Amino acid sequence: MKVPAVAVGSALTVLGLCFGGDVTAAELNAHDVMQKNFFVAKIKSFKSIGTMVLINDKGQTRERKSSTYSVLQPNGIDSKLLVKFTFPTDIKGTAFLQVEHIEADDDEWIYLPALGKSRRLVANNKKDSFVGSDFSYGDISLPSVELYEHRLLGSEAVDGQDCYKVESTPKTESTRDNSGYCRKITWLRKNNFVEAKVEYYDLSNRLLKTQVVSQLKLLEPDTQRCGSTPEFWHADAQLAGLERLKFGVTTSVNFFGGGADVYRVDDPKYGDAYLNAIKDIGVRWFLGVGPRRGPYPSSFSEWNGGVRRDFNVPFERQIQVSETLIRKWNGAADGRVRMAVIFPTISPDEKLQDAALEEMKREARAARELERIEPWLDQSS
Repeated sequence: MKVPAVAVGSALTVLGLCFGGDVTAAELNAHDVMQKNFFVAKIKSFKSIGTMVLINDKGQTRERKSSTYSVLQPNGIDSKLLVKFTFPTDIKGTAFLQVEHIEADDDEWIYLPALGKSRRLVANNKKDSFVGSDFSYGDISLPSVELYEHRLLGSEAVDGQDCYKVESTPKTESTRDNSGYCRKITWLRKNNFVEAKVEYYDLSNRLLKTQVVSQLKLLEPDTQRCGSTPEFWHADAQLAGLERLKFGVTTSVNFFGGGADVYRVDDPKYGDAYLNAIKDIGVRWFLGVGPRRGPYPSSFSEWNGGVRRDFNVPFERQIQVSETLIRKWNGAADGRVRMAVIFPTISPDEKLQDAALEEMKREARAARELERIEPWLDQSS
């Protein structure tokens, strides 16, 4: 019984998983830092009520009040965001809807109550002012890390917090022109990778605006995003399996971890916990496992006893864990569990050459070898 191979396209270099020694500040490059910043904002769902105060150069103020709703899509990367304005009366009812797509342009709409209709925004609208504020539509959500070249400028304190200082420059003219910025400099808190300060430079490389983020408060740790536990994955599988049974679905296809950028292949204990729950429920399940997208080693985090730990995961370890899960579970539970091999495709924009191309071929061959694995006897019963 051979294991099928599945190619998963992704333009985002993914976060890795937890294995090996602790990640120190010296081991993080600019790309790693910005990647962690991208994922720290990915919250399963939230609702907020906010007030925006606009102050002009004469000190005159205007207020905007709004309700914001956000939900994370199943891939664990893209969000759906709705901002609805409730004050003042001249913009009351105005709404902004954004549906993110990591591998394509986001879908964005603005609803204008005075006209009684919505208008779809296009890519070059990203630099337009967001309801008369200093924010642009492109500022509302973080762009893909892969759209920019990142350079670590060192460390610097902001508001008493030790921060990484990173310069980000658009890789393409289209990204540059659509955003309206030739570069950004971001200060990221070292303890949580949240922005403390951002400087935006216009297309003439002049400082256009400065964003300062202060008075942060942790409401609760996000154990799912930061690594979670085997118990979490067991409960996640139970909920997923029972939900499918409720709606009459008896066969499911999943990528373990939720999507191409959050595979959980640092340790087989997570896959074991997940598939043991699937086995007990009695549904048919196809589960894809395989290495994340490079460069390697990747970094990720886990929670243990309320304490977060960061680790490196080399490519070889991710292959080893995938192989262990495939050998143990492919054909298990009376044939109801099937395993698939996943390897991310490469964006044509990357144009890999020479050593980088040869390394990618080596990694692809290693993943392809997983197809040939014959399963062990079912050890899950």
